[in-house]
Amino acid sequence: MRLALTLAFLLLVPAVAADSFGRIGPALFVEVEVPASSASEPTIGIPWTTNSVFYHAGVATYRARFDEQGNPNWAEVTAPYQIPINLDPMLTADVVTGRVFAGGLLGPCSEMLISDDDGETWTPSINMCSGANFDHQTIGTGPPAGPLPVLGGEGGHVAYYCAQGGTISCARSLDGGAVWGPFQNVPGSCQGFHGHAQVSPVNGFVAIPTASCGDKQGYIASADGGLTWTSNQVPGSDEWTNGFDPSLQFTRQSGWMYYGMASDDGIHIALSKDNGATWESLGASHGEPTGWLDLGALHDPPIWAGSFTDVEAGDDDRVAFSFYGIEESATADKEFLRSEEIYKCDSSRQADLVWRSYIATSFDAGQTWSVARVSDDPVQVGGMWDVVIGGDGSCRNLLDFKDMDIDVNGRIVIGFADGCTGECAATLQPESAGYRDNAARLHRQVAGRGLFATADIVVDPVDLDGDGTANVEDKDLDGDGIDNSADSDVDGDGVGDQADDDQDADGIVDAQDPVVEVAGRSAAPSSSGKGTPLPVVLLVLACLFAALRRR
Repeated sequence: MRLALTLAFLLLVPAVAADSFGRIGPALFVEVEVPASSASEPTIGIPWTTNSVFYHAGVATYRARFDEQGNPNWAEVTAPYQIPINLDPMLTADVVTGRVFAGGLLGPCSEMLISDDDGETWTPSINMCSGANFDHQTIGTGPPAGPLPVLGGEGGHVAYYCAQGGTISCARSLDGGAVWGPFQNVPGSCQGFHGHAQVSPVNGFVAIPTASCGDKQGYIASADGGLTWTSNQVPGSDEWTNGFDPSLQFTRQSGWMYYGMASDDGIHIALSKDNGATWESLGASHGEPTGWLDLGALHDPPIWAGSFTDVEAGDDDRVAFSFYGIEESATADKEFLRSEEIYKCDSSRQADLVWRSYIATSFDAGQTWSVARVSDDPVQVGGMWDVVIGGDGSCRNLLDFKDMDIDVNGRIVIGFADGCTGECAATLQPESAGYRDNAARLHRQVAGRGLFATADIVVDPVDLDGDGTANVEDKDLDGDGIDNSADSDVDGDGVGDQADDDQDADGIVDAQDPVVEVAGRSAAPSSSGKGTPLPVVLLVLACLFAALRRR
């Protein structure tokens, strides 16, 4: 019986080609279980010195090292003197130096530990006390800016720590985060809840995305190493109402700043190439370019609202935007999805709120976008409770954010808590088993290009009929005069498409092909790969039935 079940599992699990990462095609992800008992608002970090993936939830820290086949080797690397109570867990990694920060909030201070040996040993960070402005803390590291020297010498990094209590306060560390200086309040209109701090790898410009900056969204910033701070608005953005924190990231080549926000106003992205002095027009491939592009409107069906924003960038022209969203449907129209009802526990329409994880990517500096589900599996059913709205918060299970990072090859990794597992994921019904869960998970990219071109796998385009037009653009693949959309044997090999397991004749079985290169029929496997052919499924089910009868 166990053998039959094992064989059934292996046959029914779809496959994704091992070398699909880096190849042109849709970004596909696999879900990875994290050995934490729960997560709520996890943070992750990937030091490029080791490429390990760190996942921090509650008071525990876990490290995964992935082998060449993508299998994780997990180890708990929690510091032996980690605080027993953590009001706001936080982890971040300096990709260049390899330093990892892990810990969290304990009243007016953060108790953070630092590791310089991939989590093997830890030492405490000193004087991270911001007083009344202690909530929602963030840490960012990067090269120095301004007149003060870095204590670590050439190549050393400065660290910044900010938190809020209505007012945002920030401090800096000149030795990469071991000892911190005094905190100072940030002036201007940008106050309250904020996202994660980021530092330009080019010039040390530090910025922290801030949802509320007067009548727009924006960010606080320092160009002189944290000596002075300013509040800055993003032109064209909406006045913040709900939707948690915005996110921003700098490109690793030129320090361009991509800024994103998912809220009940939509899923928006912006780009500045000069630290916010001017802003670019985006989305030229989709219509009239704009400086505040709504990515949700580019998905079919539209995603009118979202939350839990994360932006990552690699090369100047490559950016990824991860968020949770709700698609328009017969029971959830645009008016409803753009109301504060989606952030409530006591809305009478909890079953209409099916949240999924999405990824938007661009490889031409924001002019052309692909917006797709990371997985068909929901991450939440029901309201994503927002403390700003108030009311009954008894359903709050995912807290304030998730996290996203990239590894040394530009591979996208998303750390999240799954709020809808088991029966909830199968039925999409409130109050079912697994409803309001907070299971610790990763989504790890296994196919499609990453955010660094150096990791791309370059393949010659297949041109089946030799007419000079690659299959992916050729609307008559086999040159028989019949458009692909009407051709029952699209590659002309004498095998009808319904029985043909290699429809684009590129030598790769479609179930393992990240891009089925047929213009007008372009298709890709789901996030877990292509489905097993029906005859195989029937055979497996027959074996299962026979095994059960023998029990």
